[in-house]
Amino acid sequence: MKGAEAAAKILQMERTRQVFIFPDDPLATPCGDIGIKPYLAKTERSAIAMADAYTRIKNGTEIGVCSVMSGGGVENSFEGIAQTWEDLVPILFVPGGQSE
Repeated sequence: MKGAEAAAKILQMERTRQVFIFPDDPLATPCGDIGIKPYLAKTERSAIAMADAYTRIKNGTEIGVCSVMSGGGVENSFEGIAQTWEDLVPILFVPGGQSE
């Protein structure tokens, strides 16, 4: 089992129904294979905004999950994460690893 598959299994055990990603990262395929729907965003900020909106729509009963690529993707996410932190909206941010 690879790391992305293990992470997908953990998300499944936590009853995650979707994950917002940018770009297509290693977490997308394992999540899709086990029934967690991956949504591809146009930017890192969009992926975080989608996870933020999902948490707000579900009134915090379900937490939005987003994943971006490592390195520059994580750096581009700082603004979005800071905004969710300021608004007290819980999301799960999963920084992606290197693909094969």
